[in-house]
Amino acid sequence: MRNLSFVGNAYLSDGGGGYIFSEAPDFVVNPPNRAGAYTISQVKSGSYLVGLELKATPQTALFGYYSGIGIERNAAQQANGSSVDYGYMGSPNTQNKAINELTFGAVQTLWKEPAHGALQIIAQASYADREPWYVAPGAPRGLTSGCFSWTCAMFFHESPLPTGADWRTDLRRKPKKTAGGSRRFLKLRNEQGSGQNVPKIQENHGRVGLVGSARRDEPWLAIGV
Repeated sequence: MRNLSFVGNAYLSDGGGGYIFSEAPDFVVNPPNRAGAYTISQVKSGSYLVGLELKATPQTALFGYYSGIGIERNAAQQANGSSVDYGYMGSPNTQNKAINELTFGAVQTLWKEPAHGALQIIAQASYADREPWYVAPGAPRGLTSGCFSWTCAMFFHESPLPTGADWRTDLRRKPKKTAGGSRRFLKLRNEQGSGQNVPKIQENHGRVGLVGSARRDEPWLAIGV
């Protein structure tokens, strides 16, 4: 289907729970063995995400994702018969077995200029469910939560500098005076004359904005300080 994209990824690890937003431990320390030595045991964990992204109109994009995290039990028994480590009977309800989340949202572009950037509003709603390895008698089975959020974001376009060019910096003060005093510019000069345009950014009285393009034979970037 045109303008519809499927996205997905999966992650499996043996001792890499820290890469899942630190929701899973990397390892546990086992009780001492007969020789009195402590050993380390890695915890298996994994995550996945699947979703759809639809470009409904040139200014509107819709998305929906379903994701989950799974953490295996890694428990050991001590000499006195009690259990320790992760996921054992009687463990804290913060030791999760699984976390799943469903998310829907939309991105509305209010203004877009390829040479400068875009102004967007991003809204999303999500529902999450957490299942611990052990739940004490009489305690809630798990934890569910829902939330809604929106963001207004401004994205600035960043033009790449010409490749293969030998750049040097020259900080110098402009002789021309302004109402707020003199202005200084950090000038990046292309010694090889790549012939590409590089936008100039100028700050004047605390305001930053694009002020056009440099000459094609001498691209440069000016930042007022």
